[in-house]
Amino acid sequence: MSLNNISVTRKLWGAILLLLAAMLTIAMLAASQAASVQAESARQIALVHDLIERSAVWKGLTDTAVTRGMANVISSDPAVGELFKDNLENDTKKITAIRVEIAKAATSDEDKAAMKNVAEKGAVLVAASKKATESS
Repeated sequence: MSLNNISVTRKLWGAILLLLAAMLTIAMLAASQAASVQAESARQIALVHDLIERSAVWKGLTDTAVTRGMANVISSDPAVGELFKDNLENDTKKITAIRVEIAKAATSDEDKAAMKNVAEKGAVLVAASKKATESS
C-alpha cells in the first residue's frame, strides 16, 4: 500500500492525530517536570521554614539567657540568683544544641563560615558570662 493510494481525508486525519499525540506527549512531559519542580520547591521551603523557626528559638533563648545572666550579676538580691540558677545552668546546653542543629543544615561555605563565627562569638559570650558570675 503506497501513500498515493490513501485518500486526502485520511492523510489529513492521520497528520492531525499524529500532531495531537505529539502535543499530548509534550503536555504530559511538561506536567511531570512541573510537578517535580513544585515538589523540590516545597521541600526547600519546608527546610528554610524549619531553619527560620530554629533560628528564632535560638535567638530567643540566647537573648533570655543573656538577660538572666545580667540580672543575676547586677542584682544584689540573692533571690534573683536562686530564681535563675537552674536556667543559667541549662541555657548554654540548650542554646548549643540548637546551634549544632542549625549548623548541620549549613551547606555552603558561606553558611559554614558564619556558623563558625557565631560559635566563636558564643564562646566569648559564655566566657564573659562565667567571669562576670564568678566576680559578683
